[in-house]
Amino acid sequence: MKKIAGLLFIIFLTSYANLAMGQLQVSLPDLEIQNADTTLEVPITIQGLAPDSISGFTFEVTFDPGVAIVTGHSKSGTSSAGFSVVGNSNSETTYRVSGAGSDPIYDNGTILKIEVQVMGSGTSVLEFSEIEINEGEPAFTSNNGSITVGGLPGIPGLTSPGNNRTGIAINTTLHWESVQAASSYELQVSESSGFQSLIADESLTSESFALQGLDYTTIYFWRVRAINSSGSSDWSEVFSFTTKEVPLPEAPSLSSPLNESEQISVDVIFDWEESNLAEHYTLQLSTTTTFGSGSLTINESVSETTYSAEDLNHNTTYYWRVKAENSDGESDWSDTFSFSTIVEAPGLATLMFPANEAESADTLVTLVWGEADRAESYQVQVASNNDFSPAVYDGEVADTVLSIGGLNFSTTYYWRVKSLNAGGESNWSSRAEFTTGAAQAGLPTLASPQNNATGTDTSLTFTWNAGENAVSYKIQVASDVEFNSVVREESNVSGTSITFDDFEHEARYYWRVRTNAENTTSGWSSTFNFTTLEKENKPPVVENPMGSISLSEDFGNSTVVDLKTVFSDDQTSQLSFELIDFTEQIFTAVINENSELILTSIEDQFGNAKVVVSASDEDGATIQDTLDVTIDPVNDLPEFVQIPDTVRFTSGEEYTLQYGNIAADVEDEFSDLTFSFNIEPEELTFEVSVSATEITISSSDFVGEGVLTFSVEDSDGGRIEGSIVLVVETGTSSELQETVPEEFVLSQNFPNPFNPTTQIQYQLPEAASVQFRVFDMTGRIVHDAGVERRSAGSYTLSFDAESLSSGIYLYQIKAGSFSETKIMTLIK
Repeated sequence: MKKIAGLLFIIFLTSYANLAMGQLQVSLPDLEIQNADTTLEVPITIQGLAPDSISGFTFEVTFDPGVAIVTGHSKSGTSSAGFSVVGNSNSETTYRVSGAGSDPIYDNGTILKIEVQVMGSGTSVLEFSEIEINEGEPAFTSNNGSITVGGLPGIPGLTSPGNNRTGIAINTTLHWESVQAASSYELQVSESSGFQSLIADESLTSESFALQGLDYTTIYFWRVRAINSSGSSDWSEVFSFTTKEVPLPEAPSLSSPLNESEQISVDVIFDWEESNLAEHYTLQLSTTTTFGSGSLTINESVSETTYSAEDLNHNTTYYWRVKAENSDGESDWSDTFSFSTIVEAPGLATLMFPANEAESADTLVTLVWGEADRAESYQVQVASNNDFSPAVYDGEVADTVLSIGGLNFSTTYYWRVKSLNAGGESNWSSRAEFTTGAAQAGLPTLASPQNNATGTDTSLTFTWNAGENAVSYKIQVASDVEFNSVVREESNVSGTSITFDDFEHEARYYWRVRTNAENTTSGWSSTFNFTTLEKENKPPVVENPMGSISLSEDFGNSTVVDLKTVFSDDQTSQLSFELIDFTEQIFTAVINENSELILTSIEDQFGNAKVVVSASDEDGATIQDTLDVTIDPVNDLPEFVQIPDTVRFTSGEEYTLQYGNIAADVEDEFSDLTFSFNIEPEELTFEVSVSATEITISSSDFVGEGVLTFSVEDSDGGRIEGSIVLVVETGTSSELQETVPEEFVLSQNFPNPFNPTTQIQYQLPEAASVQFRVFDMTGRIVHDAGVERRSAGSYTLSFDAESLSSGIYLYQIKAGSFSETKIMTLIK
């Protein structure tokens, strides 16, 4: 490999031509050469130029011709490409090059390239012997480079740690001398001088390496060799060093159980922090702080930082400590921690009362059990199923007696008890059961209507006071005291009241109630009687007033209200209705057979009015209600009074149409109406005389049909549109003599059947918009010719069914209100 080391020159400029005071850097790069007899282009680069510029320069370079010769220069691709540059060899060891230009150099980068011919192997210094910028020669400093051609790198010299050093840390850094022309190094470290087994074999580019985690009191051997592209040097001298002895471990830090902790389980896991350099630990557990041999519960050597102990004594204070050990000795004891174990779990409770399988128990039951050893409290469960899911009671008590109320009658319950203390809990006791007695139905007492009450309503609510253990009640109402004629009865009343309707007026009734319990029924209560009031006719009432309504002018017919929803009568559903008053000037009003009030508008009338309606019952009692009606005015559009469908005149003549009588508006004078006209085609022209209300139409040489369209707008913006077909004829046309058909006619197509074309004739007695369509037998449109405006006359159209398949089709003509359909047959 051949390598040219770069050079760096720093030039402090004072004041030369265009170059202001500043700092300029001139440098050559490092180059690596693989083969001899190679020509290289070495760039001379400029840095730190801005904000200055260069208009001229001179560089003189010296070299060792045995290794490399500067043979010339190149400005191609450089910032001096626009300069005039000359160079020559002053001697066998010197090359001088100068350049100048009218356009200064402002940019950093490569200013020039020198051409170097590699001559052979070896090392040579390549340096600038002179630098001149802008005709000045500022002071500069230079670091000379070198050229190395071919050859293996030298052997590194080991420096640190020194050979045969002892007491070296287990984390240490190896150092060696830098070797010229070395691109990397190989380091080997072993515990044997023959390097049979390596603990490090590294390829490095620096002259040091950090070793981590070496063993204590161990001899290590190490060596280094240099490497470049030509190969590697011989190994360096082998150095050795010995690591320091193993230090004693530190005393461990205890973690769990915490110091002075209480209520610790008798199965304990001891845990402590790992001690540096410890190989194993000794744990001691004692019931005294002196850890005497007679008090030791545990004295174990363990390799981990945790230890499990089981079945320690309950309710006991223990002390524990740990020390760390390795091959060189042991640490001091750790701090001493203490803890207290939990008390022993309580004994089993014994159920006492009620006896197992007891019957007819009260729904307020007292449970009793025997006191258990070491028990501090008890958990009690009561349920109506033997798996206690769900429980009707599940709670903790301190005593051995518990009263539970609100139980259901005739129900079997199961119960059990568990003893509790700080040390845990016992198993559940044996399960016992008991059954509650049946509920006894209590006698209800009647409340309302009171006994011997008179003048009661025919719709009456009966109430009574609850009977004990009631699930429901049965009530009877009769017309006799023996209840042989029961007129009202309900056997499953959930509450203590019920309402019956439609009792007879001026009648005496008797009533009684009894209680239904879960499995029993009480006797009947005492019997009360009451007498209903005389019948009194009440007039109808207005339940939903008619209120007011707003309608628009010319609304037509409107059903405004159902009178059956306005009036009501508690004593009858048969009411009759009558119109008492209404204003006929703006609408009429009637009541139909469905009792609906219907209003009918009077054309162009609006304003405010009232409609008064009375409702009467069968006894003639009446009541009235009023409907306020507002008829809002609306704008009436103008209307066409007299407009021809078609007009005919001769080409070259004028036709005058009076438009003053074709439209009118009930709300506006004729002078308030605005007329607009348009005519097609453009060969037709027109003139409008507003004063004469005339439009004059003329055609110089046009013959055919045209359309005059016009609109009429009133003062409120209401607008209507119309059109007149214009038939312009020649003076000698036979069409002038043609007879206008008297009626609409659609003829049968000819030929029929046909393939694929046929002719269809139709006649129009007046101008109309004509639409021709063809349908298949499913009603689907298969042809639609659109809508065309036609004047009165006879017409023939041709229909081509090339795209249709054979079959029966319907064809239809619509012209204004006229519509007719016929059948035709296509055969292909």
